[in-house]
Amino acid sequence: MARFGGDELGLVLPGRDAAGAAAALADVSRALQAPCLVEGRWLPLSGSIGVAAAPEHGSTMEELMRHALADLASLQDHVGVAVNVSPSTLRDAGFCDRMLEMLDAAGQPPRRLLLEMTESALVDELDAVRCTLERLAAAGIALSLDDFGQGSTSLAFLGALPSTEITLDRAFVADLDVSRLSRTIVAAVVSIAHETGMRVVAEGIEDEVVLQRVRDLGCDVAQGYHLARPGPLPRRRRAAAPVEAPVTAPTALAAAGAS
Repeated sequence: MARFGGDELGLVLPGRDAAGAAAALADVSRALQAPCLVEGRWLPLSGSIGVAAAPEHGSTMEELMRHALADLASLQDHVGVAVNVSPSTLRDAGFCDRMLEMLDAAGQPPRRLLLEMTESALVDELDAVRCTLERLAAAGIALSLDDFGQGSTSLAFLGALPSTEITLDRAFVADLDVSRLSRTIVAAVVSIAHETGMRVVAEGIEDEVVLQRVRDLGCDVAQGYHLARPGPLPRRRRAAAPVEAPVTAPTALAAAGAS
């Protein structure tokens, strides 16, 4: 088992294909349904699980991108695809050119591709990847700073990246209804993000009360089990219709389903 960061864990299952991995992870999913006793209180647990198989799904970034772009072609034009990238990928001087070449070959505009990077992974790599990030942004590819607030960076970090979007770490979102401090922090982040032209995604929306809170605080996109659970691409196609509301789910949900 490996920890990717925050509450994201990876389980390596050698010798299994995607179907075999899914069967094994069914046991993990059942285990997560049991409540956990913490300081005398029973707390419900939940989690979302995805399967990535190599070489079935791709063993290189280019293969994964080709699969993602193939899925993108089957979605409505207002829906994009989000792909996680690591600092080691961004350090590659030829990465931007290859992304643009693949988008062109697939007949897709750069605006439909969103590259996600975690704050904690970037904090020590910013100088090394800044040039690549600026080229990607200039080409029209959207950039998202994921799990913001999880690391030890300051709000000034927001201005150091050519990001178009930030995703608030769910630790801030989960207790918005009971924590004045969390509400103050989220309000400050939203204000700075909007002033610099970024939209704000609130993840981990588990009930209507928290959804209303992120609406009131000015977040632009919401995602979480209260809105929809992760699912196969056909289900995400049905969930990707436009919604007219201060906070909308479609973009975030479609991206999660197509990644």
